[in-house]
Amino acid sequence: MGVPANEPRSVLVGLLEDNMAAVGSWTPTVNDGWLQAKKQKTLQISITPSYSEVETAHMDPTSSVPRRVSSFFIIHLFAPSRAELWSLYTSVANVLNTRALVHEGVNGDTDYRFVQIARSDETKAVNTMDKDCEMPNTDGGCLGYRKDMTVVLVHHE
Repeated sequence: MGVPANEPRSVLVGLLEDNMAAVGSWTPTVNDGWLQAKKQKTLQISITPSYSEVETAHMDPTSSVPRRVSSFFIIHLFAPSRAELWSLYTSVANVLNTRALVHEGVNGDTDYRFVQIARSDETKAVNTMDKDCEMPNTDGGCLGYRKDMTVVLVHHE
């Protein structure tokens, strides 16, 4: 055990991009950053970190007893219609519900114990927003629908 070799966000990106089914004709890709205004008429996925918790299994800092690190991330799903958002959500949920991909190694990365949808101290497990207005629109209106999923990614150090 020890610190994982791969950065946790990259592990989540790989999990989704490697295993999600296409949604209509859209091939699943995760944005490098936040949701992009120029893509507001198509499907988008963005992943942002929330916070991490560390649980020590023993009070003696000199012992070799491992620590459990739970890192919370928010997977933001964006689509121009409710129906497309639902299709995108079900495609992501199918990956996160496939035990072989998310337990005892996340997408084959055995440094990570598991990932699952979870409520955190700061966010709901799944939160849906109608007609998201955070991305600017030249017509002054609001386009699209958003669903935020909180996941916890766990590893031992």
